[in-house]
Amino acid sequence: MKTKKMQIFTLFSIITILSFSSITNASSKTAIESLADSQSMASLASQPVSEDGIIQLRVHKNKKEINVNVIMDQKKINKNSLEKYKKEMPKLFNKLKKDDYKELPSTITLNNALSFEEFHALLENYDFEVNRIFVQTQTVDGTLGALTVPVEDNKISLEKVNSLISGPLKIQINGVYAFETSLSTRNTDFENLITNKKVYLVDISRLEIENNVKKSKAFKDVLKKDDNIYLDVNVFDFYWELKNSH
Repeated sequence: MKTKKMQIFTLFSIITILSFSSITNASSKTAIESLADSQSMASLASQPVSEDGIIQLRVHKNKKEINVNVIMDQKKINKNSLEKYKKEMPKLFNKLKKDDYKELPSTITLNNALSFEEFHALLENYDFEVNRIFVQTQTVDGTLGALTVPVEDNKISLEKVNSLISGPLKIQINGVYAFETSLSTRNTDFENLITNKKVYLVDISRLEIENNVKKSKAFKDVLKKDDNIYLDVNVFDFYWELKNSH
């Protein structure tokens, strides 16, 4: 069934698009690392990170903030692109671990939405703490939507979920389809997640993207004008793209 990205992506509509993709030649600079070569905001917004340009970065600058968001071109959803991107994550994990990073901000996309009970059972196998979950909803006419729910002590508050869906429109909860956490490089959580059949993608690219944007001349030039500028890197899950891919 082809789902609609609907209201979700209208929240993330940002101005500048730059192509994104995986790296196939280990001896050359990676695509994410090439962001550090950006000489201006214009060049930052045109750095190639993907061979097919389907997985992208969207960059938007306002007075006090630069937003860098990892997304997929909704008009060119492609399972092969997702698979290539997915295979880059173990390489990136080893690099960041070698660089002595202890914690990696991570976005985990599940293969299918899990009930709250199934999700809690999944967490019992790991040591990380979940920051927030993404929950698939459905109205009586079949329209799919999403909720973002903060999590404390790895427990989902049903009271908080119910408060988010209260109202005149009847909404059912289909389950948790993605979540955000921080993964340690000092245990086996990452390795165990990428081999878990319930998990599709463990995306740990946020820290690497952030580091290389900060190294770029483009970002440094912005800081010269205003050293209070804030860099906000968002790595969204790819659940909806996964379900719509072919």
